[in-house]
Amino acid sequence: MHAPRRRSRTLAAPLAALLALGASGCASSPQARGVCRDERTDQRVDDAQCTRGVGGFGWWYFASGRRYPAVGQAVSVAGGSAVAPQGSRVVRGGASADGGTVAKGGFGGRGGGVGG
Repeated sequence: MHAPRRRSRTLAAPLAALLALGASGCASSPQARGVCRDERTDQRVDDAQCTRGVGGFGWWYFASGRRYPAVGQAVSVAGGSAVAPQGSRVVRGGASADGGTVAKGGFGGRGGGVGG
């Protein structure tokens, strides 16, 4: 008779952590950052203008790896779109008021990573 096999627990913990990351949305995926835009002046404004639901303001999206402008600077000349890139994980608001670059998706990212 054969002795019962014991399953290794050394693989179970890392595998469970990997599955948890995927289920929580932290897995590698493209990201887009939304900054608030004054539709009359085409300038970036404080995100609170968009979150209040006040007319005349809307989110302007920049794809992963793209630079976004500082508050007070023109938005549309920097690229981007009023429509979020399809298939991207979108983060609205929270970008540095000084401008920066949209972080690329991936493991260990904070979802809104910005740099500049």
